[in-house]
Amino acid sequence: SMAWDSAFLPAVRSLARHCRAEGEWAALVELLRAEVELSPDGSTRAALMTRAGVALAFHLSDMEGAVELLRAACALEPRATGAALVLRYLFASQERWEDLQELLRGLAGVRPRDEERSWLLLELAALCEEPLGRAEEAVELYNQAHALNPGGLGARVALLRLLQRGRRWKELADLLEAEAGDPGGAGRRFAHLFRAARLCELHLHDDVRAAGLLQRASELR
Repeated sequence: SMAWDSAFLPAVRSLARHCRAEGEWAALVELLRAEVELSPDGSTRAALMTRAGVALAFHLSDMEGAVELLRAACALEPRATGAALVLRYLFASQERWEDLQELLRGLAGVRPRDEERSWLLLELAALCEEPLGRAEEAVELYNQAHALNPGGLGARVALLRLLQRGRRWKELADLLEAEAGDPGGAGRRFAHLFRAARLCELHLHDDVRAAGLLQRASELR
C-alpha cells in the first residue's frame, strides 16, 4: 500500500545520500526515481527529477534520459526554474536550437512578470537571429520584448540593428519616432528625430513627414 511504501522514504533518502557521497550515480538515479514515486508533493517530485536529470547528464552521459526527466519536471512544475536552467544549458551546449526555442517559448508563456517574460523573449529573439537565421521572427520577438519592457535597452538596440540591416526603413523610422516620444535627454530625442527625418527623406521619399520630424527636432535645441 501507499502507507507501507511511504514508510521506506527515510531509508531511500539515506541510501541516496550514501550513493551520492560514493559517486554511485546509476544507483543514485534509481533511488531518486523511487523517491519521486513515493513523494506526493509536486514541487518535491520536480526537484527530485531535476537531481536525477543532472546525474544522468553530467555523470552518466545519458543526455536523452536526462532531457526526458527534466522535461517531465518542467511539465510537473512549469514555474520551477531548476530543471529549465539545466535544459537550457544542455540544449545550448549540444546546439539543439529547435529544442531550446521550444523551451524558451514555453517558459515565456508561464512567467507572470512582464520583465521576466521580456528577458525570455529577448533570449528567444537572439536565438532566432543567430544561429537560426530567422530575421523576421526575431524582429517580431524583439518587438514583443520591447512592448513588455519599454525601458529595457536590449530589445530596442537589437531592433534598431535588425531593421537597419533588413532595410526596413518605415519600421525603423516609426521606432525612432516612438523612441523620441519617450521621456529622456533632449540630445537623445533630437538624434532619434533627426535620424528618422533622414530616413523619411532618403528612403521613404516622404518630405512632408521629414519636415515635421525636423521641426520637432529643432524645438529641442
